[in-house]
Amino acid sequence: MKKIISIILALSMISILGISVFAADNSVTVEYEVAADYTVVIPESITMTNGSATQTISVTAGSLIYADETLEITISDSANYADGFRMVNSKKADVYLDYTIKAGDANVALGDTVLTASAEEVFAGKEVNIVVTAGAPTAAGTYSDILTFSIGTRK
Repeated sequence: MKKIISIILALSMISILGISVFAADNSVTVEYEVAADYTVVIPESITMTNGSATQTISVTAGSLIYADETLEITISDSANYADGFRMVNSKKADVYLDYTIKAGDANVALGDTVLTASAEEVFAGKEVNIVVTAGAPTAAGTYSDILTFSIGTRK
């Protein structure tokens, strides 16, 4: 019986030597699609004291844009004046008060960009201080304007 088992084992081992084994290289593509998602914080209102006010416009840290894009925040419209910044007196619409805006250290005109950020800056979070300064009033009262900001990305 031992001889038969030994012969069977020996034949099995010899037959294995004749088997060819093939190995093939395989490749796998790994992908992860991440959508752009960013949060911009613009103050709801700016209240001046002594003719001036400072507020912050910011991009929240952890926000994402595509690597080849830049985020831009622009002052696109002023409700009271097409050529600049003007507040109107709440008691009398033809009484107005012009004002200026600085973004950081730069004077800003209507249509100008107040914040630009690369993908890395967007992720880290970026902010700019907006300084609003009123001209000399000619009448008492509450003056106001509505600014519209455009927010978007470009390549």
